[in-house]
Amino acid sequence: NGVMMIDRLLEGYRVVLDFTDDPITDLEPGDEGTIKYITDDGCVHVDWDKGSWLTLLPEKDCYKISNYSMAILGQFKENV
Repeated sequence: NGVMMIDRLLEGYRVVLDFTDDPITDLEPGDEGTIKYITDDGCVHVDWDKGSWLTLLPEKDCYKISNYSMAILGQFKENV
């Protein structure tokens, strides 16, 4: 499955939070973390630099892969 391959590929990559409406977290837009794993339903478990463990929900939270990680991902795709 191509989607699972991409999910596995993103483990360990850096993410930047764009938006969450979680009322408990202290995370703010621009905060960064490292993807620990992605579940089959698309939830992204992140180890945030601030020490938070907020899981990103695919239908609710907005995030992007950091520019550094995207550059590495681009190199991988070129070599496949």
